[in-house]
Amino acid sequence: MQINGIDIPDVLTTAIEEDRLVVFAGAGVSMQPPDPLPDFTQLIDSLARTSSVDGQVTPRFEGERYESYLGRIGNPTQLKRDCAHIMGAGRASELHANIVRLFEGGVARIVTTNYDLRFEEAANHLGMYLRTFSSPALPLGNDINGIVHLHGDIRQPSEMILVDSDFGSAYVSDGWVARFLVKMFARYTVLFVGYSLRDMPLQYLARSISTELEDRVFVLEPDVAWFTRWRARGITPIRFERYDQLPELFREWRLRVLRTPSERSQAVERISAATDPLTDYDVETLRKAFEDPDPGHRRAYAESFARAAHGFESLETLVALGYGGLLFEKGDEPRDEVLRRWAADAFAVEHHHELILLAEEAHRPFYGRFQRLVLEHLAACEVGDACLAFWAPFLDARAMGAAGVSASTLAQVIGQCIHPEVALAYIRKAFSMHAALWRNADGMPPELPVARFDIDLSSGLHELQRAIARHAEPLEMQLFLLCVDSLEEMEAIQTLQWQRVPVASGEARIDGTAGTAEVLEDLCLTLGRRLVADATVRESVIETCEGSRASVLRRVGRLLRIHVEGGIS
Repeated sequence: MQINGIDIPDVLTTAIEEDRLVVFAGAGVSMQPPDPLPDFTQLIDSLARTSSVDGQVTPRFEGERYESYLGRIGNPTQLKRDCAHIMGAGRASELHANIVRLFEGGVARIVTTNYDLRFEEAANHLGMYLRTFSSPALPLGNDINGIVHLHGDIRQPSEMILVDSDFGSAYVSDGWVARFLVKMFARYTVLFVGYSLRDMPLQYLARSISTELEDRVFVLEPDVAWFTRWRARGITPIRFERYDQLPELFREWRLRVLRTPSERSQAVERISAATDPLTDYDVETLRKAFEDPDPGHRRAYAESFARAAHGFESLETLVALGYGGLLFEKGDEPRDEVLRRWAADAFAVEHHHELILLAEEAHRPFYGRFQRLVLEHLAACEVGDACLAFWAPFLDARAMGAAGVSASTLAQVIGQCIHPEVALAYIRKAFSMHAALWRNADGMPPELPVARFDIDLSSGLHELQRAIARHAEPLEMQLFLLCVDSLEEMEAIQTLQWQRVPVASGEARIDGTAGTAEVLEDLCLTLGRRLVADATVRESVIETCEGSRASVLRRVGRLLRIHVEGGIS
């Protein structure tokens, strides 16, 4: 992600959120205003002057290492006291405070070769209690929690690592610093701040970094000329221009770190509302939110996404990230239910073409629960026939019935239809059926299947009848033939049931269809009586019923014949 003009690798932000980041701070951090301290070279010059005799500073040999020079020119104990005096002055900078703030709400892991206590001061001002460790009493490198002064600090000058013998003991002969670093680099992602390859302490630190740790160790570096050398040491450089950018970088970065559900919800809303392509960090943020171990959190993040979504592109984003299954796959995941309802409510009318294309391009039908939500949205809105007609062939009665769609919802949609042919498409769904089995009283399956209507019409049946009646006149013949086809299909599925095969109740059973079957018979008879008033179709209507395989239709045919001949109506 880019912050304040600086490209921060997403792996660093992820490491913060997962409490795996160590900020490794060098002299450059403490050289910032309001009270800049000297870098290591300047410190050596100051110590050389304090160790001078009669104002004569002992010169450094060409190529002589700074720590060796110090060990040669003065008493180590006094040099360390002088060093503590120099490095103990001044106040913490904004950069110190914002680096500490980066760890707010998580585990702070700050390692520094600086002798000053400015990180501790900044933490105290922020009300953050951080443990502090100082060489040689270092924690295990794979269990850092707090501020670690790798080379000691001003509180115990005698323990500072300053002259050549100190470095030899800490990194080689006793090696406590070297062991700490090896374990630290093996366990954590590390960001160096305030270091230069010219810094003497880094020459020692670099020996503990393996080139195999690439993409695990980073450095903020203003000079691109040094990038190749950093990479040769297994360290990935991140370019910035000026040190005065860094306080704002760490302040803004903290705002992007998502430690609490509230912070993550805000991030999900930001990502959902964005119109620019998602960054890798955005993608990872959404995945973490939607895969949160807490189902309540997953649902809340889905609500945040739906609330801020800017259009159909938001749904396409979810599909691209692999969450298209919420439209096509069965499941009771609360997160998916929130997103299904959002997709149905937001796009079923205004973007129905795009929704259908998603299914077609995925070569998968919509999950029944999503189809039910679409139908409920169509029923609740004032939509035109064009939209209703478009959806009709893509809404499967059996899938919606399995998802619990009600007859009332179907009646509302039929009642909205203006054109009879559109209404007929939805009426067909009301009388659609399939073969089914159920266990009898002794737990055994029956020998033959039964007919089960795809949609349970037991609740809302009267509403459905009224909605159908509204379209009865222009659809008389189509509705009559629909009733005939449905009753004959029922007969074909369960012929023996129509012959009154005994069941537990002692009566024939049409599972889940009793009320609807009666409605079909009644509707068929009512339509038939209206149709036989027309002499041109009278005989064909009666013969259709009388010649049917279904006994109920033959009964309808007899009643129509009696009606025509002037008998009992």
